[in-house]
Amino acid sequence: MEKKTNSKNLKTIAVLLTTLAFFLCMPLCVNAESDRFSPDTGYLAQDIDMDAPYSLAYSAGLDVVYANVSTADAPTRAFIHEHLDMAWSTFDVQLFNYNGERSVTLYTDSGVGFPQVAKKIGDEIWFSYTGGSGSGYYSVPWDETLAIYPVATPTAEVYTDYNWEVEEDPDGRIFLCGAAGMSGGHAISYVDVDNGNNVIEVVSIGGNSSGFAVDSSGNIWSGEYLIAYTDPGNEMYIEACRLGMWSKDDIDTAIATQTPLTWSDAEIISLGTTDITGETTNWGPNDIEADAEGNIYISLNTYPVGGFSSDSTWGSVKIYSPDGQEGYTATMLGTTIQRTESGQWDWTRSLALDGTTKLADGGYTDPTVGGPSANILYLDMDLGFGYADVDQVVAIAADSDYDSDGVPDSVDNAPEVANSEQQDTDGDGYGNIVDADFNNDDTVDYNDLIDFQSSWGYSEGDFFWNQDVDMNSDMTVDYNDLINYQGHWGASAPYYN
Repeated sequence: MEKKTNSKNLKTIAVLLTTLAFFLCMPLCVNAESDRFSPDTGYLAQDIDMDAPYSLAYSAGLDVVYANVSTADAPTRAFIHEHLDMAWSTFDVQLFNYNGERSVTLYTDSGVGFPQVAKKIGDEIWFSYTGGSGSGYYSVPWDETLAIYPVATPTAEVYTDYNWEVEEDPDGRIFLCGAAGMSGGHAISYVDVDNGNNVIEVVSIGGNSSGFAVDSSGNIWSGEYLIAYTDPGNEMYIEACRLGMWSKDDIDTAIATQTPLTWSDAEIISLGTTDITGETTNWGPNDIEADAEGNIYISLNTYPVGGFSSDSTWGSVKIYSPDGQEGYTATMLGTTIQRTESGQWDWTRSLALDGTTKLADGGYTDPTVGGPSANILYLDMDLGFGYADVDQVVAIAADSDYDSDGVPDSVDNAPEVANSEQQDTDGDGYGNIVDADFNNDDTVDYNDLIDFQSSWGYSEGDFFWNQDVDMNSDMTVDYNDLINYQGHWGASAPYYN
């Protein structure tokens, strides 16, 4: 077939822009419900597939950062996450864009053990692994421009096995948690960075692994559960579950006196004993987050007492909100959708909160601000050990969906125009259908018109094809895209419609 010729020039395009009637082309609305998480009333959920170039043995750790993962002028939302391949030949700390596409490898190693923690602490990225030589917490410098990655040699921060979480309090102090072994002995400790990272235990939790959170007042929140076994069959179940809060004042005293706090020093919340199947169970806390308003988010797991199987493991996420009466009101955010493959049971794990207020407030994401502008809770929920399973993160947000495309407003890259497929070919956080800012300078002007003109009439596979200019994502730059572009002429970011 004879190659198309680019016969349109700027003058012709300008005439068309002023004469064509406005008609905005939108894709068919398709429900974008999560396959992995069933949200409760008031919330919606969306799955994000985290890309891996190999079969996974394990994945873990999750945090939200803002970095130059796209062509946008401002840093945009990204995820820090850890992967271990099936052959144990590759362990990496990876940065993903908001769609789950791999962006930059921060650090890579081989045969080091199971990934556990990935967290931005100050101007560093801390990560950990357990079960291998040198188990503990490590760090690499944080650079939002991504120019320094991958880092060849990380800094060894704290050597400890069974390392579950690291957090920074409002005063910039670093705390971490772990256990003496899988049989229990969970504790939270202060890291004295001014004295060789000396570790001082401040809260003796007990039980098995659980993350923790430091709220905006400096109080520490964590949970306790115990995995027990039945005979015969060595089947697991969870017992002795509770959530506790230790005050900043008590934490300060524990550090000064080097005398660990216990559950007798905590404000305690019971975590309940019945799951969605109606069977008698105990909730097991895994990770905890706190927002600026004092709401506490917690991921939980449950087994039927006296038995375990791949189709009887349930996960959930709850929020505990201050009720103004020196107590907390619990609200269920949702539960996992159980998979049917043999042995592929789920374990709700790391939480990462990206927001400024409580989750129910919702809001739109503004990629131009380089920081939180909506309220989203991300949940990493795949155990996936030995099954080469897809690594999925679930975004949980308020159920506001202005354009009724099945994608919550908080995570929708075009919240006022239906685009259930969420095409965003330049990765700047704005869906193609609303993004006529092709050069990402936050304004739709003549510079973008030049980009449009150079791709006019071309389709996927053509030399001059530009997928960013294909606003309706039909693989051809044509009159429908031109009409859409006309409707955005002169607009400035953020682009919502």
